[in-house]
Amino acid sequence: MCLLIYIDESGKPNELGRGPFVIASVAVDKLSADNAINSVRDFVGSVSQRLGININEIHTSDLVGYSNEWRRRRIDISRRVQVFNDFAQSISGLDILLNIVVVRALGNVVVRSPDGVRRVAITNLVERVFMSKPWFPNCSKATLIFDSQSPRENGRVKMDVEYAIRKSRARPTFRLSVVFRDSRNEPLIQVADYVAYVVRKIYMGHTQYRLFNLQHAFQLLESKIRRCPDKNTYKGCGLKEWVIK
Repeated sequence: MCLLIYIDESGKPNELGRGPFVIASVAVDKLSADNAINSVRDFVGSVSQRLGININEIHTSDLVGYSNEWRRRRIDISRRVQVFNDFAQSISGLDILLNIVVVRALGNVVVRSPDGVRRVAITNLVERVFMSKPWFPNCSKATLIFDSQSPRENGRVKMDVEYAIRKSRARPTFRLSVVFRDSRNEPLIQVADYVAYVVRKIYMGHTQYRLFNLQHAFQLLESKIRRCPDKNTYKGCGLKEWVIK
């Protein structure tokens, strides 16, 4: 496959009253994938060695929320903030392209079909993947790589992608296939997780959480978000917002 696209989510489509649902994708050309993957893998390894903890992935909500291995090893906030900042800096140096979809609700909207919300969000993301063709002109095939959940959930996501391909308003520019992998073995899913987490917090108005500077992290990620053709903006293109009223 010529193009690899790693995807992860933050938030839940049935809990829009508590904050947006965000789905983020990290696209990388197959020729550049090894460098990006090894860079993140080396980063995680260096964190493990430096802090004396046993991790094989950076799960951002655990890092910021002080849970799992970070709490068991009593890693203080100043060192966790350093990991958070260093990861953003590392991501900003990768040869990747980001496409992000944000779903948020206004007022007291009741979401009666969470599965439908996710399906539309995935459709919006697939459209953005198709519109990424100018950045990867020599690619005709793309693999969408999702963080693996249960067999039932994976099957639902695959059906959502098939629906998205059929309903896409963007002209199909890649032949898409779908696979599911464990995020612990896929460093670029961890990048998608970080991106989705940061964007969700920014849309919630949380530019700062304790010592974590979320605004600065987002600014480091901005250069990787796909711009609109012939424009210096990513809004509506690499970063799509869907407001449910």
